[in-house]
Amino acid sequence: MDDIYNILVTMDFPDAITGGLRRTTDMVRGVLERTRSDLTLVIRQKYLEEKLGQFGRDPS
Repeated sequence: MDDIYNILVTMDFPDAITGGLRRTTDMVRGVLERTRSDLTLVIRQKYLEEKLGQFGRDPS
């Protein structure tokens, strides 16, 4: 997804030629950022769940 976005950003032509590409690129950037945020949260939550599971099994 990042590769596609990076290609779209390089297209700097008038809106009459690109047909609203700038607006679409801005929307894609928002989707990428939200997706990246969601992935980060899931990874951190999984790590926390694993650590809590280890803590619950620790006999000391």
